[in-house]
Amino acid sequence: MILNDYGRVVDEFWRAIPKHFPNAELGMFVVMPNHIHGIIVINELHSPVGATQCVAPTTTEPIQPRGPKPRSIGAIVGSFKSAVSYRLNKQFHVTNIWQRNFYEHIIRNDDEWNKIHLYIEANPANWRDDLENPINVKSQ
Repeated sequence: MILNDYGRVVDEFWRAIPKHFPNAELGMFVVMPNHIHGIIVINELHSPVGATQCVAPTTTEPIQPRGPKPRSIGAIVGSFKSAVSYRLNKQFHVTNIWQRNFYEHIIRNDDEWNKIHLYIEANPANWRDDLENPINVKSQ
């Protein structure tokens, strides 16, 4: 893949994830023309010192958590998408670049890791036949 200006922003912010989330390590990833694939390893051993999952309430009313759990895959991807959106809007006046959610899969063993790693690595070579490629979208 040869990245355009937007792709270079996505690549830059993806590579910066571990700087903002010390508990995250990046595995294989690729920026495609209209989507990305990537492996994020969540390592709770690298969470900030003194970080806590729960905080005692200061009122007697139940606290309703908002947003994703801190340092979770949801928090990481949400922050990444927000940062990319902000930069692309500010620099190129581009909006609405992301789908609402994201696909996640927990990699449970080395065989899955290798299979997913190879899939991501091969994605650019398979772009011509990819169903995400706009040239392959059938008109309705």
